[in-house]
Amino acid sequence: MNEAKISSLIDRLGSDIIANFPEASEGTLLVARVYDKDVMSLGVYVGYKDKITGDLDVYETFSDTVLELWRCFPVAKQWEEMTLMVIDRKFSVTFTYPEDIDHDEFTTERRWRVVISHLGDKPIRYRPMHDDHRQL
Repeated sequence: MNEAKISSLIDRLGSDIIANFPEASEGTLLVARVYDKDVMSLGVYVGYKDKITGDLDVYETFSDTVLELWRCFPVAKQWEEMTLMVIDRKFSVTFTYPEDIDHDEFTTERRWRVVISHLGDKPIRYRPMHDDHRQL
């Protein structure tokens, strides 16, 4: 396990969140889930006093770095979900392992629980998805 590379990738994710979501007043949370060697779920949530704004249109911005980070861990220690919380330009990361996840729970329900545990029980308003950068 390359600790220096892991630290560098976490720093990159934190810096990218700060650059892409500078408006956060009560913190910004990245929630990513990796399953079967691919990023299955990815979202960024910005906390405000009275609401949370969710952005699920961030796959292209963060997925490569998330997957590179996941690959840094030995197979026996690969996590399934990570959260990266940014507050006042400082960030902390939590990794959740497959045995600690209820796989019968819907991904959306789990993500909601994770978001409110970090940013508070407030309404979540999702930004619209944009198709302008996706070409078929």
